[in-house]
Amino acid sequence: MAALQKDTSRMISLLDHWYFHIPNYLLAILMYMVLGRLFLSFLFQPNSQNLLFRSFVTITDPVVASVRTITPAIAPHGMVLLFSFFWIFVVRVVFFIVMAANALIPAFG
Repeated sequence: MAALQKDTSRMISLLDHWYFHIPNYLLAILMYMVLGRLFLSFLFQPNSQNLLFRSFVTITDPVVASVRTITPAIAPHGMVLLFSFFWIFVVRVVFFIVMAANALIPAFG
């Protein structure tokens, strides 16, 4: 019974702080999808019709295109993917700092 109450309190905490968790999870998913696209790019050609690779490309293209505009043209595509991963990570860290500064993150422990 105590374990059920503990699980319920964790779910309530998740719902109470949805404004922190949802953007954080979405940024994490996008960040790791960019990394997955980088790894898949070693296995598939850029114009591959593989459904998994095409879905990674379709979802991450807006981020990669925006990073491509600020990256020198001499940088290879793999480097742009790494820069994309880095910039999404920076956005997550800044998001966490802003939320923590405004006391909007859940208490740990």
